[in-house]
Amino acid sequence: MLTRRYGIALTGFAAVFALLAITPASASFLPASQADTPVLFGMAELVHKNVDGEVLSSHTVHNQLVDYGESILIKGTFGVDSVGTTSNFERSMVLCVTDALTGADISDTTIAGDLTPTTAVDDGDQSCIDATVLLNSEPGSAVLNTEPGLAVLNATFDGDDVVDDAVITAIAVCNTLNEDFNDRDDCQASGGLFSAVGVVNTTIGADDTLDITYTFDIRSPIN
Repeated sequence: MLTRRYGIALTGFAAVFALLAITPASASFLPASQADTPVLFGMAELVHKNVDGEVLSSHTVHNQLVDYGESILIKGTFGVDSVGTTSNFERSMVLCVTDALTGADISDTTIAGDLTPTTAVDDGDQSCIDATVLLNSEPGSAVLNTEPGLAVLNATFDGDDVVDDAVITAIAVCNTLNEDFNDRDDCQASGGLFSAVGVVNTTIGADDTLDITYTFDIRSPIN
């Protein structure tokens, strides 16, 4: 049996949460372009005024998001409940494959409906599958599936169900927003689109197995 593996890693994610429209010249922080890993920072301004409202001093500081905070963001997106099972709501926990778009077609305005495939990848007319979600357990716990700030989604389309000569041009991560959160025909049937990425055009055979791994990384450079 031929097994084809695809890994998708979002390793260039960078964001600055700003409380100010303009950053003072005196402010300093590590630019994303100079970081070895994804950068996620917060920014705060401290303004000291007298009784008349005159500004006596103003300081802008940039803080690193701590491991606990990274874990909160990851769990808010890919979420697990208190006993470690994936929540069925707006959690991005479904991996889909499609032949509808290529990497060049995917943009910020791409939506779930754009990814509806012309041919399903399996005999059950489904092009999506629930992923196994590995992420940090309760923040501060000694038992970790991954590092804080990191989520890894895995899914396998078994060779017994794969449609012969199905073509794959892109992979998507979708949530389960729709009321019937068991519908996995395509991304739109499941819910909304979280992320999509083009892959090399791949034609799979009836006996092939398709393993998909999606990695979402918001770890800051200093841990």
